[in-house]
This record gives sequence, structure tokens and C-alpha cells, in this order.
Amino acid sequence: WNMRMPRTSVLLMLLLAEAIAVCNAACSSSSMPAAQQASKQQQKSTTMKQMSRILPQLPPQLRLRGGALPLDILGDIRKSLERPHANVAQVESSETHMGEEMVKIDMTKLDAFVKTLDLAKVMRASKVRFALPLVFDNFEEEVNFWALNSLLSFGSGWHQVCVVKHGQKDGLPHRDSVLHMLISMHMEGRKLDAQGISEVTVFPLATALSVPLTQEKSIEPDSPIRQDFPSEFRWFVDAVHHMMESVGTEMVSRGFRSLGDFILSTDLQAHSREAPGQQDTTQYTANNLVARLTNVFECLNDSENTADGVIVLHRRAQCIAEDLHSRFATQDARLSFPDVSLLSFGADSETCGAFVKLGFLLPSPSLVAKIEKGRILNAHSKEEVALRCASAKACLFISQKLFSQSEDSETVTCGHVWRYFDLLFKTEHQKKVRELEKEALENRDNPQKEEAKVSLIVDQDVPTSFVCKDTVHY
Repeated sequence: WNMRMPRTSVLLMLLLAEAIAVCNAACSSSSMPAAQQASKQQQKSTTMKQMSRILPQLPPQLRLRGGALPLDILGDIRKSLERPHANVAQVESSETHMGEEMVKIDMTKLDAFVKTLDLAKVMRASKVRFALPLVFDNFEEEVNFWALNSLLSFGSGWHQVCVVKHGQKDGLPHRDSVLHMLISMHMEGRKLDAQGISEVTVFPLATALSVPLTQEKSIEPDSPIRQDFPSEFRWFVDAVHHMMESVGTEMVSRGFRSLGDFILSTDLQAHSREAPGQQDTTQYTANNLVARLTNVFECLNDSENTADGVIVLHRRAQCIAEDLHSRFATQDARLSFPDVSLLSFGADSETCGAFVKLGFLLPSPSLVAKIEKGRILNAHSKEEVALRCASAKACLFISQKLFSQSEDSETVTCGHVWRYFDLLFKTEHQKKVRELEKEALENRDNPQKEEAKVSLIVDQDVPTSFVCKDTVHY
């Protein structure tokens, strides 16, 4: 009988039997002989042993998640960045062959760079948010839109300047692919609530992302017979689809209408939350939001186990909190986080590439050679963790040094520094795109020259940042 029953059913029946046994024991414990009580205890012990053998074998989706939240998750992130690591040196040291640091931070060059920064420009750039002429039914729907944009904007390869040939409108993802996808789906009337994203299919996503699912190739060289194969970036569409589906399903199971509804709440379960007027407003903090996001959604859990302990980064969860605070802090007190200055940023390839180019982030010679050859780093590898951790640590150092030089009472945060660089990246990206489009129009009659120019631009930009094989984790 046990062999034919599913494990989940067996577990439920064991739990039911245990509950009945406890109730019976509570009702008859006063009149039960000592021998019978000992027998009941032995039976309870046997039942618990059977449950312990079954529980570890359950698939992950059947295990309960969302227990107690970390008390100070932002403090844990900051501590993991501030403590020294074997593969990340705080100050440049002499070269060693055994135990050589993968990434070093040259504090002398970093100090010199900080002196060239205009603090007023850094503070202004951090407040820039590109508004869109979109109409939302309510405030929750608008919060949901921007939260999804931050949640789905993962990866490192999409931060490179990917410019396709003139006239070709699809095939390559770029740094705004997710934003364009969400705009397209919103304007088409597709619901981006929990139910809508949990039921979305791959084909409309591929259309909205402008990335084809398949491409035709000859089955043999010089053969006229062609066959459809998965496109080069099909895995990117699949990754976005899987993330939307898993997040939507999780929210539906917890009773939340959308990701915006989850963010504007302070509970892990919507079924038992308090009325809006009875909620504790002191619980609306960046720390609690990051803790809830990383505790509920596995795709946002961004931590790495190393020989020196656990390095906690949680890049995308912090991006969600920072972006929503910057956009809506003046509109809704629930998103005016008092602890927003404790957020940490910079653990991405784009920021890392900029710091390497500026000269104060120094990868080891072997790692530089690996990146320049275009070799893709493995996700969660020592090289990737070292690069991300060093970049975030350098971003933190810059914010601390700017704050020490500031005569104003306004705090210079890690978010200000990261947003300043992000705006520079976006401006530079758009500038190069316009230059390529203009040159493509001028050389329309010479496609050979046009193609060579596109390749030249891309080849020049590849060594400035690393590309990871699986970037969904950050």
C-alpha cells in the first residue's frame, strides 16, 4: 500500500495520524496507565522517524519556504563586503604565484579617481529616472511594472553594446530589452499581475523581446537543405519565461495579486495579513523588503559559499528597493525607506568593467588573459565571485570617500555612486548606437564596410567586462 501511494499522500496521512494521536493523548493522559503512556510515546517516536525519512526526499517545490526573516540582511551584505577575502585584496600587494589574488583594488588610483569626481553631478545623476508615457489603472500596477523591470533585468552579457546591422530589428538582446518587453506587453493589454505572468508562454515573450526562438541553418556545408535550430539567444527567452512563471506561481500560491501587491505589504502570506489601516508602518524598510524578496523568491537569492564564509550580494533585490524608493518615496510613505543608505551596489559586470578600465580594479594577469580571449566565466566560479565582490567593494569605498569629502549634510550612498555610473553607461551606449546608425545610413551602398564597423565596435567593448555562462542569479 505504501509503495503505491505517492510520498506526499503518505506524509499527509502521517501528519493526520500524528494530530489525532496528540488529541487523544491530551484527552486521556490523566487516566492512562504508565505502561500505556510509554507505548504511546514509542509510537510517536516511530512516526516522527518515518516522517524524517520521507521529508528530505520531497521535491523542492513541496518544501515550505518563507520562514523567519533575517534580522539585518543589509548589515550581513555590508559585512561580507568589508571583511577581507582570500581572492580579493583590499590593497594592491606584491605578486605571488601560489594563492595569488584574482582581483586587487589599487587604493592609490581609487583615491586619485575620487578627487576627479564632481559630487554635485553624482548626486544629480542618482536622482534621474526616465519616466514613460504609460497609463496605469492604479498605483499598485505602476509599482508592479517597475519592480518587474528590476527583477527581470539580470545578467552581464546584455550590458555590452550590442548593435545589429542597419535594418535588422531583432536577434540580439540589449540592455533595455526587458523594459521594451514590458512596455510592449502593457500596451497590448496583457496583464502583468501574478496570474498573468504565471500563465505567460514563450512565444509572446520572444516577440516582445524581439529575439527569435529559432533560426534556419544548413544541415551540411553548402547544402540547399535548411533546418530550424534554436537561436543563439533562445536560452535568454527561456530564462525570462522561467523567472516570470516561477515568480507568478509563488505569488498566486501566497495570495498576492501582483508583485506590486507583495511590495506594498509587509507579510509573507496575503491570506493572513492585517487590514491596511492596522499595518505597522515601521516595518516598511529596505532591509525588510530585501529580506522578504530573497526569502520568498529563490531567483533573487544571490549569495555564494566561499572558503572565507558566505558572501551575500542580493544585487537585484536591492535594485528593486532602491529604484522604487527613488521613484515613489514622495508619493507613498510605504516606499520611503529610512535605511536606503545601507543598500550596496556594483556587483555586476558593467560596473566591474568600468572600474577595470579606470585602472583601480586589477584582475590577475591570468584572469585578464581569460577575459580578453573572450572565454566565458562559469556562474558561481571563484573568478566570477571575486570580480563581483571586488567591484561592489570598490563602489562602497568610493561612496565612503565622497562622503568624507562632502561638506553637505546629505549622505553619499553606494546607490548614488552606482546610479551615476549607470547613467554614464546608458549615455555612452546610446551615443555609440546613434553613431553606428548614422554611419550605416551614409554607407548603405557599401555593406562590407558597414559590417566591419559593427564588428570593430563590439570587439573593442568585449574586454571591458566579463561574460558569465549563467547570469540569472544576479
